[in-house]
Amino acid sequence: MVYARAFGVWLIIIACETCHGILRNLFLAPRIGDFRARQTGVFVATLLIYVITLLFIKFINASGERQLLLIGIGWVVLTLFFEISLGRLLHLSWDRILSDYNL
Repeated sequence: MVYARAFGVWLIIIACETCHGILRNLFLAPRIGDFRARQTGVFVATLLIYVITLLFIKFINASGERQLLLIGIGWVVLTLFFEISLGRLLHLSWDRILSDYNL
């Protein structure tokens, strides 16, 4: 049950991150450029994930630090899989997908 709840919170995180990415591309990138907008977006995204995690940590109801660490690792793996899969689905090149990880 804990991991199902954690997966549900991850879905909320991904939904927020998707909206964040769309808004970043619509409003910030035209003003400061794509690369700089993506760099800035890392900090905004980190803050969003932190706030969502704080709001839902009790809901997840993890039993200890080990379980929380596993949930965090799971979120990272799921997010990487999601971003790479979405990038490939949108026919982005591997160079373009990997450039998101070049700060």
